[in-house]
Amino acid sequence: WAKILNISSVGELNDAIVEGKTTITLSKGVYVLPTSAQGKTLHFVGTGEDTVIATKTSGSYEGCNYALDGSTVVFENITINTDNNTYTGYARADIVFKNCTINGCITLYGDTVFENCEFNVTTNQYNVWTWGAPTATFNNCTFNLNNGYVWTYGSQETVFDNCTFNTNGKAILVYNEGNGGCKVTVNNCTFEASAQAFAGAIKNQCCAAIEIDNFKNSGVGVA
Repeated sequence: WAKILNISSVGELNDAIVEGKTTITLSKGVYVLPTSAQGKTLHFVGTGEDTVIATKTSGSYEGCNYALDGSTVVFENITINTDNNTYTGYARADIVFKNCTINGCITLYGDTVFENCEFNVTTNQYNVWTWGAPTATFNNCTFNLNNGYVWTYGSQETVFDNCTFNTNGKAILVYNEGNGGCKVTVNNCTFEASAQAFAGAIKNQCCAAIEIDNFKNSGVGVA
């Protein structure tokens, strides 16, 4: 069978992947993905907020997580917790997130799609950094920001469609550093700002909800 239900431990999860299961339903609990998931096509289905996948745990990883290296993955109805560091994310993986909650900063390292997801950051940090994602698409997502951006640096094309940004000022930072161009499309999005945002420590210098930084005179386009 390609589908297995009622996984409830990391050991059972590893066994299911090794046995060749491709659609795996996770029960309530906290999971760290094993390296047996590398190079696979997998679909993880959870119960919502009670099914948690931690991208790091107790310092077991440093930097990005290689558990999904070379994989194509769908996360559905799962909470993703990160350690909120800038490079935290799954290396060289193409991922679709459906109806997920992401707590903490997450960095993207492959083509990525978010559908009906919620992003929560409570510290002065990016919600999302698209650093290694050639394309990143956000459909019907909600971003709860705290003096930080969704940073499009590294992505050639990023799309925000029907998204809501709850912010104290900042929302999207369009940024390109010599990678051949960066196109960002913002369509039917809502920005709810509770306060003005400021540019670093410069007193009284405010930021816009969408900031464009054309560093090194490379191409940046906004649609």
